[in-house]
Amino acid sequence: MLVASIERCPVYGGTPRSFNADQVKKLTGVRAVLEISAVHLTHQFGDTSGPGSRNYTCSGVAVVADSTWAALQARKQLQVEWAETHSTRNPPPLSASK
Repeated sequence: MLVASIERCPVYGGTPRSFNADQVKKLTGVRAVLEISAVHLTHQFGDTSGPGSRNYTCSGVAVVADSTWAALQARKQLQVEWAETHSTRNPPPLSASK
């Protein structure tokens, strides 16, 4: 059985710009290091899908390994540079309630 551990972007809507897959693949027990794309899910009641909706998953990097321990340890060795979207880098200022 293989186990995967996923490193997600710390900012909603961000994507991996680069990561050290070759280095992590060399670790004991690691089978693969894969980029996980964001997924737009459909909802049975027709809810809108896409960034900002509850039917949207964030992208990330998955480490697939022979055991949970190997996957978690390899994930700690990941060095991911994240590409944040424009809206996440410059959020609108919060206004005070009156």
